[in-house]
Amino acid sequence: RPDSRQYQTAIIIGPDGHPLTVYPCMIC
Repeated sequence: RPDSRQYQTAIIIGPDGHPLTVYPCMIC
């Protein structure tokens, strides 16, 4: 998708071991 770079997501592991999806700061 050409607009995928504007909506990049990063998967990180939270403190309880569950994956968390982090979006750009458009929802901060």
